[in-house]
Amino acid sequence: MQALLLAALMALPLYPLNPIEQDTLATFNAHMTAGVSAPNGITSTGAEVSTMVEMLVVHPFVLRGGLDYRFGRLTARRYPDGLLHGSTLSLEGLAYRGTTKLTGFVGLGAVFGKYYVNPTAAASDSLMTNHNIYGVYVEPAFGYRFVAGLRMHSAFSIELAVTSITTDFLYRQSLGENSYRQWREPAKFRDFRLSFGYVLPLLDIHP
Repeated sequence: MQALLLAALMALPLYPLNPIEQDTLATFNAHMTAGVSAPNGITSTGAEVSTMVEMLVVHPFVLRGGLDYRFGRLTARRYPDGLLHGSTLSLEGLAYRGTTKLTGFVGLGAVFGKYYVNPTAAASDSLMTNHNIYGVYVEPAFGYRFVAGLRMHSAFSIELAVTSITTDFLYRQSLGENSYRQWREPAKFRDFRLSFGYVLPLLDIHP
């Protein structure tokens, strides 16, 4: 029975008999994705788009760098009402296995996030009137990301990504002319993203 199960497993598309000959990745690829991020306790569900460049280092390892953009509505009461826009730079290492029909991959990497707060007019007026707060910012910070996904026919992708960034909200309060003070409110962004993408080969220098 164990031999039968092992034989069935090896026959799956993710387990080719000769993975290097059936390698479906070009040496350099562009990868564009669009998807949604789940609520994370700070923001609501939001849209996210990514542009990435992938380099096949040596089968089956890929180095990927990318730029993401996302936005969502601030939902935590300890932060002002408004929108949160974010851009993230990422550098990830991926390992994959598969054939032309189906390829699976997992990866881990570092990210650098920069977020921008856009409070509503009512929230801005309330902060200024009640607390003399004229600015709300988010400190840029590093974090990490785990990714897993599938690619079909070397071109279409489905990807799950979990990103974690620990940072601070910064509040600036006016104390008079040319004088202010600021304080920090800790925040942890743990984003879960589902995205769909397209892989475009740029250059293939396989021997």
